[in-house]
Amino acid sequence: MKAIQIRQLSSIKYRFSFALIFLLCCSVAQAKVKGHCSTCHTMHNSQNGSVLIDGGPNQALLRQDCVGCHTGDNGSDNGASVVDGTPFVHYTADVDDYGDAGILGSTLAGGTFHFIDLLPATGHNVAGIDTTEGAGITPPGYNSGLPDAAGIIPGGGNWTDQQITCAGTYGCHGNHNTDNQFIAVRGGHHQGVNGEKVEPETNTSPAASYRMLVGIAGFEDSDWEYQPDSSNHNQYRGSTTPGQTADQSTISYLCAQCHGQFHSPITNLTEAAGGGSPWLRHPTDYLMENDGEYANYGGVDNNYLPETPLASTKTHNVDIVSTINFNNDSIVTCISCHRAHGSPYYKSMRWNYAGDSSGGLCVNCHTSKN
Repeated sequence: MKAIQIRQLSSIKYRFSFALIFLLCCSVAQAKVKGHCSTCHTMHNSQNGSVLIDGGPNQALLRQDCVGCHTGDNGSDNGASVVDGTPFVHYTADVDDYGDAGILGSTLAGGTFHFIDLLPATGHNVAGIDTTEGAGITPPGYNSGLPDAAGIIPGGGNWTDQQITCAGTYGCHGNHNTDNQFIAVRGGHHQGVNGEKVEPETNTSPAASYRMLVGIAGFEDSDWEYQPDSSNHNQYRGSTTPGQTADQSTISYLCAQCHGQFHSPITNLTEAAGGGSPWLRHPTDYLMENDGEYANYGGVDNNYLPETPLASTKTHNVDIVSTINFNNDSIVTCISCHRAHGSPYYKSMRWNYAGDSSGGLCVNCHTSKN
């Protein structure tokens, strides 16, 4: 009798321990990708007697590829689908709510690919989204590319006949050492760092990097910048050495990996050094000083403006910048003016730069010219 009681007690302890481990694991998983497994995965590529994926199942039993999973409409107050919590970067709504700068509607931080088929040159022409015949192949300003933090150059250093993809060798996200997009972002969704501060120089895997951008540091807003304001936004990492590439963890360095010729140094303006005078292109990783034309960024209180975001040299051990102090927190980046994915405007600008004769959002930084 005593032996039976001991076995029963052991069985109860085992079940309790298993349940505790399961709950803890679920808690960790829910901090990254939330929702039911079946939202993303299918066990047998079928549901209710119908095939889910024509042409056979995807790797990792996924129901969709990158484009399929992130196509939809952001329809809740937390910047994600009401159904499954997925951030959509290719929204399908008939009525566009981007507005003047894309911060009051359903557009998330990177912008949207929604317009690329309607208006050429309004975003990255990603394979699977942009079906325009003769779509551009080699990124403008490619110049053989620059390596990511893992030492891999996007496009293999010789980008020739491949349209840009979301991830992998010819993409922005994940590892560049494979052209398989599923493998490139492996671990990034289940072990990612959404809502956490990413330190520089320790993030050479998709999961440990800001937005699965290998080597890039930053702080990701937990709702992907859905209707951001001065205290609710991403925090980007920048450098104070314009045109230099020593710091491989800045958001502008990510852009420079493919568009390196757009990042000429301004500290040496000789033609031999790749520069020019006056400047041929707008500087990036440029620290605005608290004087002259920049002093009134954000008005008299110098509030952070999410429609023209600035970067800081520190992103992993500081709070979100809500007020600009001009102390290494007022750095101009590529995405101060551009959306990473796309926008309604030419060259993926955040506002209608080409069609606004009044200066648009340029005056957010160049305040004395307002």
